[in-house]
Amino acid sequence: MAQERGEGAVNLIVSSPFLRCIQTAAEIAAAMGVKRIILDNGLCEVMLPRNVSEPPTFIPPLKLPLVDPFLGQFTYKASTEPAPSWPEQLTQARVVTPTPSGGFHGTSVLLVAHGDTVAQYVAYTRGIPDDCVYSVPPCSVAAADVTLQGREVLWSQPWMSGDILTLDDMVE
Repeated sequence: MAQERGEGAVNLIVSSPFLRCIQTAAEIAAAMGVKRIILDNGLCEVMLPRNVSEPPTFIPPLKLPLVDPFLGQFTYKASTEPAPSWPEQLTQARVVTPTPSGGFHGTSVLLVAHGDTVAQYVAYTRGIPDDCVYSVPPCSVAAADVTLQGREVLWSQPWMSGDILTLDDMVE
């Protein structure tokens, strides 16, 4: 992925607080020279019983190196918003929407999340309806640049791996 986006092109990684996403974010961060990972509860797997069979336990950032020593080389900023409730409905799911205080301005953001959340992110950054994202296979990648115009958040240059299918891609 680093070669596809260009070394150093992504300078902010935001991850779901689920361990498997944090581990993926850390691998990407190491390959791209990023030392800080933001853990955002808004990027959790949608807490539908089909996705998450029981309420999850989240590992506090300071304890991550005890679970996986590789994770100790990064600093983490934990989300201030509460984790979604379990069980959750798809309509309750959220996508991270950076604000001026979030420190996202002028950055290229890579989100490490789960299928339903990635689908919402792709739809949001491409300006298409949520139901137009047809398929998000495991290990798919999506990224976009973030800028602010006044207090409005603008996403530009959305990029995704070729395995994510949207309905507009299928008819082109």
